[in-house]
Amino acid sequence: VFTRSVVSPEVAGRVTGKRGVHTIASFAAHDEVTSLLFPGSLGSEDTLLEQPNDVFVGRYNLSVAGTSSLGALLTARQGDGYRNIVGGLDTRWRINDNHEFIAQLLRSETEYPLDVALEFEQPQGEFAGDAFVLLHKFESRDWFASVLHWQVDDAFRADAGFMTQAGNAQQEFSFGRKWHADDGWWTRMRLRGAYEIKERENGELLEDTYIVQFSVNGPWQSWLNVNMRAGRETDGAQMYDYERVNVSTRVQPVAGMIVGIHTQFGDEIDFANSRLADQRRISPFLSWNVNRNLLLNLNGARVELETRDGTSIFDASVVNAGLTWQFNVRSFLRFSMQQMDVERNPTEFVDDVDANSRDVGRQLLYSWKMNPQTVFFIGYSDAYVEDEDLDTLLASDSSLFMKIGYAWAL
Repeated sequence: VFTRSVVSPEVAGRVTGKRGVHTIASFAAHDEVTSLLFPGSLGSEDTLLEQPNDVFVGRYNLSVAGTSSLGALLTARQGDGYRNIVGGLDTRWRINDNHEFIAQLLRSETEYPLDVALEFEQPQGEFAGDAFVLLHKFESRDWFASVLHWQVDDAFRADAGFMTQAGNAQQEFSFGRKWHADDGWWTRMRLRGAYEIKERENGELLEDTYIVQFSVNGPWQSWLNVNMRAGRETDGAQMYDYERVNVSTRVQPVAGMIVGIHTQFGDEIDFANSRLADQRRISPFLSWNVNRNLLLNLNGARVELETRDGTSIFDASVVNAGLTWQFNVRSFLRFSMQQMDVERNPTEFVDDVDANSRDVGRQLLYSWKMNPQTVFFIGYSDAYVEDEDLDTLLASDSSLFMKIGYAWAL
């Protein structure tokens, strides 16, 4: 379930509750826009239909013996010439203190408007598909392991969710060891090995990966993780061998401040030009409670993709910044901004592309909680774009919005 699949609700309602071992959650909405996601074995397409739909999501959970559960899920969306219904059952069985078993089985029934089915090469008329997942986990103080299998039919659709791939199956085998320290500079170390394999519905190999992962927890709530991956991956036309390394770390040097960085180096498929390339990715972040009222969040990423001989394909950078002033427990004011810059080398692209582009988005939001049941929002947002045909940033969108939410407790 992905609630942002409801794009422009005209009216909506939600009911949640718990009584003893029974838990329910549901919402319904009349959406003025119908968002569609068409998943494939390697990726997806999407579109927005300027037509309304009615959506319902319902979830029931039965607690068994305090640590296990049985559940059911139903999602339904229906509009003019369009219908998608997903129903399924799931269980979480806590076998003992070390073993846990998780399973879910889903079935979907879908029909698209004929013009949409033809444009996006989807089945015409009504069609149905299944999806399921099985997971067994083992964990003790010093050892852990898991076995995972999931499979999604080519005809399975979950339009109230966000499923970008279908028509494939994946298996994962994972095991590892943990070490704990009573004193010293580190508190816990963890070593994990895994093997993953993904195939199309017809058995064709999409990717297989060997993983070795090591992590250590240290002083100042620090954490270091090294992940090495090697395997094969396809872009749909050719299989590539790749090796890459991910290194992530974070630390809390003072109370209220967390800083960290994630890096990735190694081989990456250049899907736009059907070849293997070299990638460098660096993603730093900072979260800082400056004082009781002020919160600062900064994160960004820089990605460089080069051909095997070192020629630049593109450089891209994204910066996100957020500043929140908490007046009191009832109200806050937040300003956020995102900027993305991309520089491309057009001579290295098969298709025509802009040599550079920039996107900027900003939002100012004020929130006031009138009482425990009532929340009021008012805000302003805008967006700007720039490319090689523009000399400066051009306003592409702006909006002023207001929202009020009220909850009834029965």
